[in-house]
Amino acid sequence: MNFADWLLRERLPTDLYELLGAPLFDPDRQRLLELVHAAYAELLRYQNHEDRVVVDRVVRLQGELGRAEEVFSDPAKTCRYQESLLPALREAYADACRATGGHGGEQNLLEWMKRQGVHPSQFAMLAHAIAPGDERVPGRTAEDTAAIAQDGDEQREGYLLQAKKGVRTIGLYIHLFYSLENRSDPFLPPSQERGDGQGLSVLPATGFP
Repeated sequence: MNFADWLLRERLPTDLYELLGAPLFDPDRQRLLELVHAAYAELLRYQNHEDRVVVDRVVRLQGELGRAEEVFSDPAKTCRYQESLLPALREAYADACRATGGHGGEQNLLEWMKRQGVHPSQFAMLAHAIAPGDERVPGRTAEDTAAIAQDGDEQREGYLLQAKKGVRTIGLYIHLFYSLENRSDPFLPPSQERGDGQGLSVLPATGFP
């Protein structure tokens, strides 16, 4: 499906992955951002469309693309967005199990996730998040559940590590900025400031030669 097809459909996409035509929980954030930029370019052709309904839809889709760019540009925001999708997935899976009497068909969690368009690399993490108990996934052993739980925990720890690295990088930039400006760094306690009250600096007090 071309992104412009959303201009003609009766409904808007239900999530940012569907908006971009990407698998649900696609882990490739760089690819997702490339899809966002390609969609922006495609929408530009319709900004001055003669049909006001199309123009209104363009505006709404541009807003959703802006949201997608904000979410997928930041690992921590991506993680929070993915977590926000989980309650609906849990409920949908529970409904599918109830509809089949809890046996066979939709009760096969992996097959169900494939039908939902989940990215294959995320099956293990989502299996733990959607149906953590053995009784919810027929045929899964306790060892399988432990492995799934470990995979999910490692993935979440990876997201958190990326987020913490981002925070540290921002803090470093702020400190360097105040150092270059010979101004007091607001993130340093008074005990670490220079005697002249200007804060720590990576340059001589005279600045550039």
